[in-house]
Amino acid sequence: MRKNAVFITGGAQRIGKGLVLGLVAKGFPIILHYWQSEEKAQELAQEIQSQGGQCTLFQADFSDSFQLERRLKESFPSLPPCSTLINNASIFEAAPFLETDAQLLNQHFQVNFTAPFLLTQAFARHCSGKGSVINLIDTRVHRIDQEYFAYTLSKKLLFDLTKMAASSLAPEIRVNGICPGLILPPKSKDISYLEEKSQKIPLRTHGSIEDIFQAVEFFMNNSFVTGECLCLDGGEHLGPS
Repeated sequence: MRKNAVFITGGAQRIGKGLVLGLVAKGFPIILHYWQSEEKAQELAQEIQSQGGQCTLFQADFSDSFQLERRLKESFPSLPPCSTLINNASIFEAAPFLETDAQLLNQHFQVNFTAPFLLTQAFARHCSGKGSVINLIDTRVHRIDQEYFAYTLSKKLLFDLTKMAASSLAPEIRVNGICPGLILPPKSKDISYLEEKSQKIPLRTHGSIEDIFQAVEFFMNNSFVTGECLCLDGGEHLGPS
C-alpha cells in the first residue's frame, strides 16, 4: 500500500536529517523543507532517491510570515499528498531578558511559533483523511530559562499551540509534541558537552536521534493520542537530581 508523504521542516541537517532518513527507511515519501541549507538538502534528496525513495524539496524563509503564508497558499495544494507534518525547524540564540531586543524576539517568534502555526493551518486544510502533526518543542518549556529568553518563550508558545490545535482540529487531525533534552550538542560544542550536562539530570545520560524517531513513530501510529507533549529528556524536566 502506497504511503502518504511526511512533510518535515528543517530536514536537511541535525535532528531533522536523522528523522528523514528513519522515515525513508520505513517507506515514507518525504517533503523536505529547507531555508539556507540548499546544498545539504539537495545532497540528502539525491541520497534518498538513490535508495529508491521519494523526496520533494520545499524552500521557504520562515522569518517572513507574510511571504510564508502566500507560499503555502500557492504551493501546498500541488505538493504530494501528506498525512504527517513534523515542525522541526527552529532558531536557538542565547540572550537574557535585558539583552533581548525586538529583532531577536521577532525572529524567534516567527520561526519557532508563527511558522508552525501557519504550516499546521495549511496542513489541516489540505490533508486528505486523518492526519498527524508533531511539534519538536524543548524540555526548557518546563522551567524558566533566562539564558535563552526569546527561544524559551517561543517554545512555550509552541507548547500551548500544540494543546490548543489538538482541541481545535480533532477528530480529523491529531496534534502532539516532543520536548527533547540533551540529544545533540550545540554547533559550537562536542560530545563532552552532553556528557558533562547529563550528570545533572536523573538518568545521568544523554539521548539520541533514534530516541526522538521512536517517539515520532509512536505519535504517527497511535490514533488514540492527541494533545500530548512527551518529555524526552532523561528526567531533566523533573529538576536537578
